[in-house]
Amino acid sequence: MNIRVRIELESNRILPNWAVTHYLQQTEINYLRLVTTQEICAYAQRRHDLSRLVVATESAEIFPRERISISSFKGHIELAEKAESADRFWKIIARHSRPMVFVKDYDRNAYTPLYDFLESEALVIRRLEINSPFSASLEGMASALPDLIYAKEREQRARDEWRNQQIGQAARNIRDIASASETINSPNTPLGLQAYANHMLEQLLENQQRLNESAGITVNRIDQVV
Repeated sequence: MNIRVRIELESNRILPNWAVTHYLQQTEINYLRLVTTQEICAYAQRRHDLSRLVVATESAEIFPRERISISSFKGHIELAEKAESADRFWKIIARHSRPMVFVKDYDRNAYTPLYDFLESEALVIRRLEINSPFSASLEGMASALPDLIYAKEREQRARDEWRNQQIGQAARNIRDIASASETINSPNTPLGLQAYANHMLEQLLENQQRLNESAGITVNRIDQVV
């Protein structure tokens, strides 16, 4: 079961509504790309066949008319079909706002989503107050959402200090959950895949760091969702 956290954040700046909308939209895009990257690495660590992974050639619709399936898209790219397939696969994830990765079931000739982007792995806005400065409560995977909140902070002592200050008493064990970066850099992640995933991670953290700084984001509290 994926452990989830709820993060209470606020801006220290007076922002117009379009800036608030932009911050939340871009944070969700970065979150989806990060979770997708993390789940691909976790899939590989379970010794599954990477040739079964495909990415849709289009973003998921903003308002899907039905539950998203491989038939919702015009085409797909396999991760390990050809030498150049991996480049195309990761460029799609980096470019699309709502990248959709599927796992091919050869026995049933069917495709299933790599992870549950609507429920257990989803980013959810639990509370939003847009009166400037805005504040919000975001809920997401404990292994991914905190990575975006402290973005480019790499020094472990600073990370530990941040977590000690911000984490709620009910969520002390979140410190023991592997972050997205730790999942990606696991020795069980194939080196070729790890290189692509780390490039994606660096891009996402840099983008989110600029976003957090521009919006003047500070974190008030982080708690485990029980």
